[in-house]
Amino acid sequence: MSDLGFLSPMNASVPRRTPMAGAHHTELRERDGWMLPDYPPPGDAAVWVSDVSWLGKVELRGTPAEVDLGSGLDGPGATRRDGEAWIARLTPTRALVLCPPDETAARLTALGPGAVDLTCGWAAVRVGGPARLDLFARVSDLDGRPKSLPEGAVVSGPVAECAGIVLNEGDTLLLLAGWDYGAYLWEAVLDLGEPLGVVTA
Repeated sequence: MSDLGFLSPMNASVPRRTPMAGAHHTELRERDGWMLPDYPPPGDAAVWVSDVSWLGKVELRGTPAEVDLGSGLDGPGATRRDGEAWIARLTPTRALVLCPPDETAARLTALGPGAVDLTCGWAAVRVGGPARLDLFARVSDLDGRPKSLPEGAVVSGPVAECAGIVLNEGDTLLLLAGWDYGAYLWEAVLDLGEPLGVVTA
């Protein structure tokens, strides 16, 4: 087992909680092995945020040639969809797979010995709604405009003053920060989004 095995939730004997669990102001219900907030749909809110730290996150590490082959991506910044998953090339020697939790084990096996389950290494917040770019501009110094971060683009950089990763999923943005900073990220997007009418979903 990898020395990062503690970052995998697959062997947990009790439902896992995201780092934002204590900050949710609604009932938590068990879903897919996680205790998750039971927020209503966002409706026509200008901007909404959702705690999606439960997403499977598998990192592939290796030589550039190994990561080329394993990820199916040619170089840093490239991404592709694979079913419900995103595969993102972060650096010449690292790629990240973001997938539904029930796919994590199979993807670890398919990617081989260079793959590590970092599900509990990264907290994640999804931002949606027409004003999502306005909220992102308040959260990060990264340029989130479509000409700089088009649909499918991935970039590493500061998110709420934390080292993070940003993926433009099209209608939503996915913001990742270290697991230990998840609660801070959640409070930051809510506080900075308040003037925009942000809601939780």
